[in-house]
Amino acid sequence: MIAYIERGLSMPGGCLLLAGRSGVGRKQSTQLVCSLLNIEFFTPSINREYGMKEFKRDLKQVCLTTGINAEKTCLYIEDHQLLNDEFLTMINSLLSSGEVPGLYTPEELEPLLAQLQDEMRNQYECRTLFEFFVSRVKK
Repeated sequence: MIAYIERGLSMPGGCLLLAGRSGVGRKQSTQLVCSLLNIEFFTPSINREYGMKEFKRDLKQVCLTTGINAEKTCLYIEDHQLLNDEFLTMINSLLSSGEVPGLYTPEELEPLLAQLQDEMRNQYECRTLFEFFVSRVKK
């Protein structure tokens, strides 16, 4: 399992679906591989008051870490953490396109993207700051 997880996480834009019985060590194996590959491990802390607002806050934190700070991050979501069908829709959007529509307001996004201007000048594949941000999140 560790080799499978390592192969998936070491690829740019790699993602995994780990299925199986409860208690076989998926989370611990993923944490170990993340530690070995110097990847930050993030999983939402679910409680009774956890809702869409908190889930969006957690996704914003992950996108900030990956898109702005360029830190490799593993977002680990378990089935019991998907309390709302919209959570799954947002995760699907993040995996397929690298962004979640409507996650950031324009007022929130402008100062974040301004931090990327210097780094984007060295990139020729992205035309806008937002494209550059999304490409970093996808990686």
